[in-house]
Amino acid sequence: MKIFLVTLVGLFPSSRVKIYLLRRLGWEIGEGVRIGSIFLQRVNPVSLGKNTIIQSMSLYRDCTLVTGSNSGIGSWNWVSSAVPLKISPNYKGKLEIGNSSFIHSRNYFDVTGGVKIGNFSSVAGVRSTFLTHQTNTQTNFKVCYPITVGDYSMICSNSIIVPGGTKIGDRSVIAMGSVVKSGQYEDDSLYAGNPAVFKKRTNGEWFNRSTQPRVN
Repeated sequence: MKIFLVTLVGLFPSSRVKIYLLRRLGWEIGEGVRIGSIFLQRVNPVSLGKNTIIQSMSLYRDCTLVTGSNSGIGSWNWVSSAVPLKISPNYKGKLEIGNSSFIHSRNYFDVTGGVKIGNFSSVAGVRSTFLTHQTNTQTNFKVCYPITVGDYSMICSNSIIVPGGTKIGDRSVIAMGSVVKSGQYEDDSLYAGNPAVFKKRTNGEWFNRSTQPRVN
């Protein structure tokens, strides 16, 4: 019954009533949070920091959502996990977003192994894909590993982060259209290509800001 009620309330437009009902259903929601009309299917109790914005028309399935303050998720995103891997010791099923970070629209997140986005970071543009589980053809087992994006980092449009366990450093950029293999990626670095390789060091005000980017 509770699963049905969460799904039903999720479809409501943004309102104080919606926030009140989700709190009654077990969600932890800070002050100033706005949640548009979204599809929720078997979503675990959620924790949203103050002033978080969840825009309309996204799907969240078999996952947990945690955000810091002043963060947001755009529209038309898909966030889900692979339920059969819940027996795996590496299963997390969680999308975690730090303070003042934003995921823009039309991206796909497989959060089976967990996806964590740091503070003041951005999944920018559209159509990036985060994959955390795969079939190991040598052992014939399905496996999952986490993806971590550091603080003040940017994932640009159409990037693909493949399964296997990936950690992208602080103040780093993954260029548009890149394919990121599993592994460790350094701080203060621009990566680009298929597979993504180091191009140069990053610098600029964006990487040490205390507010959202200004508009000229």
